[in-house]
Amino acid sequence: MSEIIKKYDGNNNRVIKDGTTTGLRTEYVHNNLGVLLGEYEEVIPTYGMEYIYLGSSIVASAKSNMPPVVITEPDKVVANGYLVTIRSLGSYDKDGRIPEFDWQQISGPSVVLNKNGFSATFTAPSVAGPEDMVFQLTGTDDRGGIGSDFLTVTVQPNTPPLANAGTDQTAPAGASVVLDGSGSGDQEEGSLTYLWEQIGGALVSFDSSLASPVFVAPTPTVEELLTFRLTVTDISGLASSDEVVVSVSPNQPPIANAGADYVLVGGYQGVLDGSKVIYPPLPLVIVERLAKE
Repeated sequence: MSEIIKKYDGNNNRVIKDGTTTGLRTEYVHNNLGVLLGEYEEVIPTYGMEYIYLGSSIVASAKSNMPPVVITEPDKVVANGYLVTIRSLGSYDKDGRIPEFDWQQISGPSVVLNKNGFSATFTAPSVAGPEDMVFQLTGTDDRGGIGSDFLTVTVQPNTPPLANAGTDQTAPAGASVVLDGSGSGDQEEGSLTYLWEQIGGALVSFDSSLASPVFVAPTPTVEELLTFRLTVTDISGLASSDEVVVSVSPNQPPIANAGADYVLVGGYQGVLDGSKVIYPPLPLVIVERLAKE
């Protein structure tokens, strides 16, 4: 056997002793206590963290495996009918990786879990009052070590959203008017759909699906009241409505003003201006001559 060569990994917790037998190269892998872990002919092991690998396979470890640390997100409260996502948040393995996660429901109203590795989704069930659902997330590391954590999801009955069509408005004929439904909301903070309907007055055109649509006021000859209803619906189908009135002032003809009457002295020029007349002052010499006459 040739001279023994000792090598240590970056953490000084493994020793390799290389030797040669007749006609073959053999690798002897020992731990830091000198215990033989294995002999491998014509294959040189590679090293990663606490493990010794042959290609992608673990063949030896200088230390015992540490189980993964599995951490779920904090417990949460949701409304029935909503799509719920549960997930791992910061899970880790000190001496390897966690290639496999699995979610299981432990208690509460039964739901269908759509599993996707460290996360899963389900639709919150209908409940008459608050119900707790407990889920377990299990992680398995690359040496078979297992860790788990639990997550509680509290499901509450859904409440209808609150529609807010804004305050009543007054607008002049032909003006652009904004209907404002942005004050609508949902206690569960879910997304809303909007539907505006005109239920009174001269018909106008607008996009009924926007939270704040815009229309051009008509040009009535007398005051016109336009009434609109806003309905908001949450993702579980509950809805509420509110109404708003827009008062459109009648179109008024313009008022002409030709200015006051005036006397123009012959030979001088006056200027007319829709609302007033600009009359240049007479030269002093002309004023004196007129006075003598």
